[in-house]
Amino acid sequence: MSGGDGSGKTRRRLDLAAPIGGLFFLAVAGLYVAGAVRDRPVGDPMVVAGIVLVAWGVVGIVQLIVRANRH
Repeated sequence: MSGGDGSGKTRRRLDLAAPIGGLFFLAVAGLYVAGAVRDRPVGDPMVVAGIVLVAWGVVGIVQLIVRANRH
């Protein structure tokens, strides 16, 4: 993929899935740390793990759709 200005340089597009996923995982980790500090658990770890996996899958599907529309 060239820059279109004739220079032959490759332009990189911003991949929003990585920062969004990172922020999501930081938020989940922050909830667990806050719950541990207050001695009040956030919830069942299996439920939270399921939510994380489903969200990860949704982000991946959205990323595929966006990438397919760019080409």
